[in-house]
Amino acid sequence: VTRTSGLFVCPMTGMWQFYIRSDDASNLYISPDEDPAKREKVAFSDQYRPRFTETPDQKTDKMMMQKGKRYYMEATQNEGNGYANVYVAARYFDTDFTSADTEQAWMEQQKIMTSSTTRNEGQTVRLSGDWTAVSAVNEVQTLTFYS
Repeated sequence: VTRTSGLFVCPMTGMWQFYIRSDDASNLYISPDEDPAKREKVAFSDQYRPRFTETPDQKTDKMMMQKGKRYYMEATQNEGNGYANVYVAARYFDTDFTSADTEQAWMEQQKIMTSSTTRNEGQTVRLSGDWTAVSAVNEVQTLTFYS
C-alpha cells in the first residue's frame, strides 16, 4: 500500500474536477481546506485502470475552488502484484478557451516536482518450538521478505 499526500494550491477560481488511475486499486481524498482530518473520499479505482475515464468512479464531481487556497489531497494505492503506480489529473472548467482551442491539450502531461521520505522498518522474526528434541545436522532455514 502506498500513500501520497500534499497540498493543491488552486491557480484559478472556478469549477475543478479530478481524476485517478492506477495499478492496481486506488482512492483519492480531498479536504475542503488544508486540514487532513477533513478529507473525504471523492474518487476511486477498484482495479488496474490504464486510463482516467474508464469508470465514473474515477472522477470527482465538479467542485468550486478558490484561487490561492490550499486543499489537502491524498491518493492511496494498493498493489496486488507486478507494477505499481497511481496518477491524479486535474481539469479546470471555467475558461474562455473552447474545445477547438484546447483539443491537443486534453489530458496533456505536466511535469511536477515531488519529494518523498523512505522510512526504514525493523522486523523481528521469532522461531518457536522445542529446539532440543532433535539434533540439527546440516539443517538450513530460509526466510524471504517481500515489500
